[in-house]
Order: sequence, then C-alpha cells, then structure tokens
Amino acid sequence: MGDDNTSAPGDRPTDGSPPVSSLEDLKGKLVSEAMDPHGCEFLHQKLRERKLEDQMIFSEVKGHISMLMLSRLGSDLLQKLYKVLDEEQMKQLVSSATADVRLLVDVCLDSQGSESMQEFIGRMTPMQIFHMISFFTYFMVPLVNHQFGSRVIGRCFNIFPAPADETEPIVAVIADNCLEIAKDKNGSCLLQVIMSKVSIPNSHGRQRILSAITLGAAKLSMDQFGNRVLQHVIGLEMPFVVSSIVDQLEGWFSFLAKDKYASNVVKQLMEASEGKYSSQIANRIIRSPNFLSVLVDPYGYSLSNPQRHTLTKSFARLWIV
Repeated sequence: MGDDNTSAPGDRPTDGSPPVSSLEDLKGKLVSEAMDPHGCEFLHQKLRERKLEDQMIFSEVKGHISMLMLSRLGSDLLQKLYKVLDEEQMKQLVSSATADVRLLVDVCLDSQGSESMQEFIGRMTPMQIFHMISFFTYFMVPLVNHQFGSRVIGRCFNIFPAPADETEPIVAVIADNCLEIAKDKNGSCLLQVIMSKVSIPNSHGRQRILSAITLGAAKLSMDQFGNRVLQHVIGLEMPFVVSSIVDQLEGWFSFLAKDKYASNVVKQLMEASEGKYSSQIANRIIRSPNFLSVLVDPYGYSLSNPQRHTLTKSFARLWIV
C-alpha cells in the first residue's frame, strides 16, 4: 500500500534503490503501511525494538484508530502498540476513537472491528472505559441488539465486578428499553448476562430492569426470545419477583399454557420456589372455561407429570367441593 513509487519495507524497489530500513522513510505513510503485510511486519519489528520510534508510530496512527480497527493487520499493530503506551497515550487513543460517534458504532458492528474494540477496552483504565461507555449510550439499543455490538457491551460487563459505577449508564439505558431488547435474539442473551452479573440487591439499575421485565411478563412470555429472559429471571429465585410475575400473569395462565413459548414460563413458575405457586396456578387454569383444551393442547399436554398431576388433583377437589 502507500504511494505507487514506495516499496514495502524490507522489499527491494524495482528502481534499484535500497529497501526501506527506517521509519523516517515512511513518514506520513504509516497508516497505509500498517494495513500492508510487509509494512505491518516492519512496524511490529520497530515496536519490538522499543526505541524512540514508538512515539512516531503512535503520533501517526492515533488519529486513525477506527480505520485500523476495521483491518486485521491494522488491529494486529494496535495490539502491539497498546503494550508500549502509557496511560496518557491510551487516553489520547480513547479520545480519537470517540471523536466520531457514528464511526465508533460502525466499528462495533463490524466483525473485525468488534474484536478490535473488545481488545481495546481490555487495555483501558476504568475511567477510560467509563468515557467510552458514555458514547455507547447514544446508540445502546442498536449495539445491544446486534451480533457483534452486543459482544462489545458484554466485554464492558466482564471487566468489572457487579454492580459497578462504570457500567451503570449501560444498565440505565437498557432498563429504559428493556422489552425491546428482551425480544431480540442478541439483546436477550446479553440481558441474561447482565442480570447474572448485576446481582446485588441494592443495585438501582438491576431493580429497574427487574421491574420492567415483571410488568411486561405477559408480552415477554409469548415472545420467542423474551420468554427466555423471563425464565432466567424466574430462575434467579427471588421470592418477591416470582410472586410479582405470578400476579402479572393472573387470568392468563390457561391461555399461556397453550402457547409455544409461554408454556415454558408456566412450567417454570409451577416449579419455582419448590412448587410454592403450583397449586395456585393450577387452580387458575382449571377454573378457566378453556381448561379441557389445555389438557389436549400439544403445549398444554407437554406439562410434566407432576404439573399435570397437580392440575388433575385441583380439578378433582373442585368437583368434590
């Protein structure tokens, strides 16, 4: 890469001039050379030598970090560069990466860019990550609901203990858009990770997410991906939350038991808290005009033997009374 008359480092030019052996020969062309196999290897060599030339490489590439992240070779160079930079230089790289927010998002949504960004985040200080997260919040839903973007956000959570002030802005935006995220394939997976990480009762963000999931229990239970989030929350075995979900689904159980996705939620609720709500849910189902249709429905019939036994026992008691 680079100008047509410039050879790659280490190659002998066709005009018979000596090969490039100094960074000075590449001044102003380091970014294009970083994305060329020969040029990238030459720059790696210079970084391994740990000379004053490190500063020259840093100075030229810092304004083009997003472009380099989108290139495999450019990303390889950045990983080597991170190892020789001090905190102030890393701070400058973070500022450069966030100078264009839309380009930042494009990097996160790219396969190569996502991997590069995760590596970059892993090299940052907590304050630098907080700075980066503040920019992510403007496009949080598109990031979270994307195959590669969700990995970048997940990387932020994997770094910190739960809960952490640094990730609170992410949790706040996710809480505001919880149902939309929970019903997305990628978003639902990340939401479950977050709920597992943010597991301390006094986390304000966690309480907001739990509240949103509980209030939207009926819609989530019938959704292809939302039902998984709801089951995950039920599986956390928080008595108040499980009780609230049962209350939210009051009057819906006979209908939900026949739904492809919601039937799984009904099963888990009947098993939750050591079967505490099993009889209550069974009573709601058998008192429904649609009770018999539940027993013959493919999904209603899929209730496990203990759950079906609870239904038939409750039905028998109803007739005895």
